[in-house]
Amino acid sequence: MRSILFILISTLLGASILFEDDFSNEALSTLNWVARIDNGGSAGFSGGSASIDNTSMVYSAMLVHNMPQKYPDFTFSAKVVSVYPGAGLLFCLRNTDEGADSYAVMTGDGSVFAYRHSPDGATLISSKESPFVKKTENQISVSKKGERISVFCNGYFIFSFTDSELESGDIGLLAQPYISASFDDVVFRDETIDSATFTCFRDDFRDTAAFGWTTDGSGDAVRGDNVLKVTTTAYQEFFYGLEIPIGNFCMKTTVNPSGSDSSSLCGLFVLSGNTNLFFCINGKSQYSVHSDGQDPELEFIKRSESEGIYTLELKRENGELQFLINGSLVESKPAEALYHKAGLYTSSNAQALFDDFELIDPDGCDHFTSIKLSRVRKVFKIREGFETDILGRKINFCNSSLLFIRTGNQGREKGLRLRAGSTEQR
Repeated sequence: MRSILFILISTLLGASILFEDDFSNEALSTLNWVARIDNGGSAGFSGGSASIDNTSMVYSAMLVHNMPQKYPDFTFSAKVVSVYPGAGLLFCLRNTDEGADSYAVMTGDGSVFAYRHSPDGATLISSKESPFVKKTENQISVSKKGERISVFCNGYFIFSFTDSELESGDIGLLAQPYISASFDDVVFRDETIDSATFTCFRDDFRDTAAFGWTTDGSGDAVRGDNVLKVTTTAYQEFFYGLEIPIGNFCMKTTVNPSGSDSSSLCGLFVLSGNTNLFFCINGKSQYSVHSDGQDPELEFIKRSESEGIYTLELKRENGELQFLINGSLVESKPAEALYHKAGLYTSSNAQALFDDFELIDPDGCDHFTSIKLSRVRKVFKIREGFETDILGRKINFCNSSLLFIRTGNQGREKGLRLRAGSTEQR
């Protein structure tokens, strides 16, 4: 039922999913994929996932899906689970008289790798270490627009490369020699995603593991008990940041500077080019908005309900930065076109507590899924009687309603009837 409903919604809305497989139907998955395994190994479908066990010493093993139409621009995503590095996605796959030719993207040892696979072997195109790479389970996404291919891991941009030799082709799942891996939630669609697109990030600092974060400067940061405690001494400053390109965004955190020197600053920062912009408070209930090389100009904050604890919020929308404290706008200024790092900042002689950090995309948090439901704008009775849906079934619209659904990155809205009445097969 879920698959039928999803196909119905996608077709009615003109949604851009061209192929998907969650491997919940083993018989259907068997028809969707062709195994290419040489010199030992196996591939199969069970338990809601696909698996490849490659025992070959030399050759990679793969599951290939033939795309009836070859699309030059697309986004291809899948969840990849492997204890050891060497599993990932194939795309722009084409067969020649000499053998298979494709691009491949894989994760391993905290890094993401892009290769060109050809009959002559594999050539590394690009690689990058990233804190957004998890140890065993990762969602890998590649988005191709023309010659530019952008690579994402778990919803965050890692790197891009350009290559014009392989314009389009089939897609596949890959395991290198002596690698076992499982795969799930394969989605291929004709929309492309730019590098400033990201999955919304939240951290309550309950987990001692720091997924996604990088540190710069000097100081001590300890996670746990639902806070991040940052301590700096004289002449130290500390950056706790997320290295991803962002356009429009909303960044928020709760901060308590009560253990700091009264003149120490702690709060949020964004980086554009080589210049940091800071939005900070101090122990005197003052705030400052300033950039590298500028002396902070301090203004007093209106007293909060929780004395000494403040919620700082930094937004970028429509070319403007807005600075809010406890929900009240305190300042605004023109924004840069793009920022490539954002996070938490602490100056010298500080002992600050941070909690409930968020970095949100105001355009939505689910860019790596194709259909995003918006709130119900109108619900009303359409008309009584029977009509026929795209599957040839008679639909009773006596108890129907209309829901507007937002699709794609452009926020287009189209109407969709949600059937509350009965259906019958012709």
